Amino acid sequence: SFIAQYRTFVLNVQKAYGQVQLLEDLKSLYRMAATLTPVTFLFTDTEVKDEFFLEYINMILTTGEIAGLHSKDELEILFEDLRPVALRELGPSFNDTSDNMYRYFLNRVQDRLHLVLSLSPVGPQFRQWARKFPGIISRCTIDWFSPWPPAALYATAESALQGFDMVCPDRRREVLAQHM
Repeated sequence: SFIAQYRTFVLNVQKAYGQVQLLEDLKSLYRMAATLTPVTFLFTDTEVKDEFFLEYINMILTTGEIAGLHSKDELEILFEDLRPVALRELGPSFNDTSDNMYRYFLNRVQDRLHLVLSLSPVGPQFRQWARKFPGIISRCTIDWFSPWPPAALYATAESALQGFDMVCPDRRREVLAQHM
């Protein structure tokens, strides 16, 4: 996310955080992704206060659209902000009707919003969520993070340093590989 110069968006879940606050955060997330900058939405299992949170995550993953997220007035304001961008991107032949602008808005959000789920597979909870919300499995790339053995890390560091010209004693190169 940092390398791609995406902004990172994280929910600020507190004790009184509920559906209303989640929908407001998702509105601002969609607005940010559509009009400002590409966004990475980081969502962890500690932020699941209720399973309806995952219902919205599943909607984002499967269709990219959250039904009823924006009112008609809010959409019109969004369309006004996006209209110049759409005309510049798609050319003057773009017919900027409400339906076309809505499709453009969703396509832009889908192109510029990346969702990172950090869910622990330990215990029965993840299996239950995967059955109830199939987008978590079918619409994601799953990375299992396991620690590397120290020997593999050292070999990788040595390999990276082999093609690098350094004027130093061999012992210093070994210490640098250990550090890496």
